[in-house]
Amino acid sequence: MLNTWKDVSVNVKGVIFLLGYSLLSAILNYLNSIAQSNTVPGKPPLWIAIIGWTFIVLFYLPIYAIFLHSVRRWSWSLDEWGFNLHGRAWISNAGAILGLVGVWLLLHFEWGNLSFFEVDATQPQMGVSLLLFQGYARVAEELLYRGLALVLFQRLFSNSPCRSLWAVLLSSACFTLVHTHRPSMLMWLFVSSVLLAAIVLWTRSLALAFAIHSAAGLHIGMLYAIIVYSGVAFFNERSKHLRESERSQQEQKDDAKH
Repeated sequence: MLNTWKDVSVNVKGVIFLLGYSLLSAILNYLNSIAQSNTVPGKPPLWIAIIGWTFIVLFYLPIYAIFLHSVRRWSWSLDEWGFNLHGRAWISNAGAILGLVGVWLLLHFEWGNLSFFEVDATQPQMGVSLLLFQGYARVAEELLYRGLALVLFQRLFSNSPCRSLWAVLLSSACFTLVHTHRPSMLMWLFVSSVLLAAIVLWTRSLALAFAIHSAAGLHIGMLYAIIVYSGVAFFNERSKHLRESERSQQEQKDDAKH
């Protein structure tokens, strides 16, 4: 509910971050597509790869930062974000785990380890690093568009009976904006984003969205996504149990005084 100026300020900051980040991502994706079309195919030198990986880490780091900031400073709960281990969340959580197992089995029995990426056998760690960075980037994107955006738009439209619908459509539109450098895929991207957002809202869990998007990094990327989700979700459950225990102890003390 937009009851205080603090709520308004938080929502304005959230909208500015979301739209600004989406616009910047769209511009960088467009420039990158032009650069790739003018680049001779081939494996880049190690120093260029290191610069690229460093840029990826720094570029997506603000999304992880605003996630932490929203929980600590804006009082957004981890349940709102979709880090949940109860109820329908287990449908999403189980789907993420089954997806990871399925991808691993396909790689193991069909294509064989990381040879699918034609990684140099003398430097296999580069292949694992590439997949790990894919997971890191895709989890950040899910935090932004199926996490921050959904929470933000639900809060903005908290007085509307269609607030979930608005949240799904607007978050998906922002996600599609980032990929305007692929005009032939925009409709598919929008529809898939709507489905992912709907799954997140229905299950109250980001797990499956994390896993599906991180499949770009195959089993390594998906494993990273599941580890991140599990770590935060179990931390959330432990924190809730501690708060409940403290509340119960305080109530017992209050009853003893009376």
